[in-house]
Order: sequence, then C-alpha cells, then structure tokens
Amino acid sequence: MNKIHLSLAGLLLAASAGSANAVAFANNSFELPDVLAETPVASGSEGWFATAGSYRTTTGPDAPDGDQYALFADTNQLYQNLTFAAGSYDVFFFAKGTGTASVFGYNVNSNAYDLLVQPAVNVASSSFASYSYGLNVGTSTSYRLFFSNTGGDGDMGLDKVVITSAVPEPETYAMLLAGLGMVGFMARRRQSR
Repeated sequence: MNKIHLSLAGLLLAASAGSANAVAFANNSFELPDVLAETPVASGSEGWFATAGSYRTTTGPDAPDGDQYALFADTNQLYQNLTFAAGSYDVFFFAKGTGTASVFGYNVNSNAYDLLVQPAVNVASSSFASYSYGLNVGTSTSYRLFFSNTGGDGDMGLDKVVITSAVPEPETYAMLLAGLGMVGFMARRRQSR
C-alpha cells in the first residue's frame, strides 16, 4: 500500500510541475452574486475600474466563463492595475464587440500609466472570441491591463481574463525533479526485490 501511495505522490508532483503559474487579480470572470439581469457596477468595487465611472455585468448563455460577463459602452475603458515580476507572460481573454486590449507601464516621471508595454490587440467580433498575446516585462513594477471600447455605438463584452507566466519558475523544475526522483526510486526499489 505504501508503494502505491509513494508512486502516486511522485506522479502528482511531476504532473503538477508542468502547469503554468497564473497571475492573481480580482474577479477575472466578472461573476457577482445574485445578478439575474444587467447590473451596473461602480468603478473599483470589484477590482476593475472604468474611466466612465461604471460598467455593467450581465448574464447570458454565451458567457465563456460562468454565466456573467462585463459590458462597457463606447468611449469607456475597463482596466486593472497589477504588479508583475520581470519575465514573460501570456494574456488570454474572451471579448466581443469592437475594441482594443493593451498593457501600460507606470511612468514615475509623469506619475501615470503612459508607457506602452504591449501594443493594442484589436478585438472585432459579434460573438465572444478568444484572444491572446505575449507580454515581456523588463522590470518588476506596476502595470495597467487595459481594455478600450472603440466600437462607436455598441457595447464591448469581456470575460475570463487570465494571465500566466510563459516560462516556468525554478520551483516548478524542483517539483518536477522531486516527482521524477520519487518515481525512479520506486522503480529501482521494485527491481532490487
């Protein structure tokens, strides 16, 4: 029985080491309790900020994650400030409507998020589509993940925003080696008997 437990533990350690690390941020799928229809959300109250002062969360069968997603009108931008360690990241999100997605770095000289780190990724779809881009961060500092509606007279929908580190961290390799070592140890012990 102990052999089985030790083998399973080793395999779990090895398997878990391959997963990418997600960057934690607030409410990436825009799920709110007790929302049955379109509901206004005050800027900053759920981790996301809107330049127009608010955005809306609505329900729908086409929501890619859960049953709610964010809607924001033309000339409104939705953003969240995040701190990244230096490294490479992948940004994934679902969007519909017409708009852009970009990342800005904090500029200490102007005291604003005006350093373009990631050029705009264009969003243009009448139904939810998946978008992604790579992000290279040179220094550990604050950045702004920014979504802008440029559609003229329509809403832009946003859901399931996920950021993962593109390159595994050293701890990941250590877990992989530990798991493989345990599996090797068990195989060698089994051969010697």
